[in-house]
Amino acid sequence: MVAGTKRDVGRGDEGQAAIELAGAVFVLLLVTVLAIQGILIAQGASVAQESARNGARALSQERSDWRRAAQESVPDGWGIVRIDGSRPGDRARVVTELEFPLGVAGIHVTDVRITRDAEFAQGS
Repeated sequence: MVAGTKRDVGRGDEGQAAIELAGAVFVLLLVTVLAIQGILIAQGASVAQESARNGARALSQERSDWRRAAQESVPDGWGIVRIDGSRPGDRARVVTELEFPLGVAGIHVTDVRITRDAEFAQGS
């Protein structure tokens, strides 16, 4: 056996595990952040739908505060782009468009706009 042979066998592999771990942690964090953003967008769609439903229900009951009923569903910090109501035929229809920030831990990446509408029969 030549002296130093055992020592040369692992040469160059000393930092490989640390680099692989760093890469795996980065990929895991990236997937987690993307999953959180997807959940935020789904929540935004749900909030916009609830806002439109509440407004349409109030409008179908001919309440004068139908716009406020739609606004109360929207969390603080989310922008209301528009809330439009109409009464086509015997129905009440409200369209809600919301804008909210997308990002992580105070880092604003972009704004997302979501539009949803709802209809109720008059008097529902």
